[in-house]
Amino acid sequence: TAQRKIAHVLVNARLNACSLAKRRWGRWIYRALLPGFSAIWVQNEESGLGLMALGADASQINITGNIKNFAPPIGCDPVELQAWQQALGKRPTWVLASSHPGEETLALSAHEQVLHQRQDALLIIAPRAPARGPDVAKQCPKGAALRSAKDAVSAETSVYVADTIGDMGLWYRLAPIALMGGSFAEVGGHNPHEPLALGCHVLHGPNVWNFAESYAELDAKGHSLQVSTSSI
Repeated sequence: TAQRKIAHVLVNARLNACSLAKRRWGRWIYRALLPGFSAIWVQNEESGLGLMALGADASQINITGNIKNFAPPIGCDPVELQAWQQALGKRPTWVLASSHPGEETLALSAHEQVLHQRQDALLIIAPRAPARGPDVAKQCPKGAALRSAKDAVSAETSVYVADTIGDMGLWYRLAPIALMGGSFAEVGGHNPHEPLALGCHVLHGPNVWNFAESYAELDAKGHSLQVSTSSI
């Protein structure tokens, strides 16, 4: 693209110290690649300095913040949404979003406490890797309904494992509270702007370096809240 004089821009770039250290061995690649960009839009100053260390020029760098904040709300099937809303009625519902191994245990422990207050409460678990769905279901004390198996949600169902792709817009519309996965495991957290765009309040753990600036700002404004245990 650069040789053919085609303008191209690196957008929403993020590079922390750990990522920079991994890329230093191939610095010659980046020194050839980065100068060809017409502009480089980075999430923060650290990313800009890291890319400059790899070969970008200061004149290319623009700090824009995380542009995922500006994405429109993710969609869902309105017919399915209506069917779920009618089926759930006024049942208290919350979602563990994009969970990783170990985080389901934390959510299930919290849900047990919720059930002491409301026996009809429903926890939706959406594992980051849908293939983990059957294993997640086995962790549930009373079993769980499994979306991939087309299990129905009855009045006795307290946990629903949403082991499919592309349905987060549905779960965020059904649940007023989302516990964000990847924030207790050593993953760095996942996008908090998606649930917030749909009016879903966000809880998260301490490991949110992938969206550090976003979570810091959202916590300060009361739009999200860091939690450290399963106690409620």
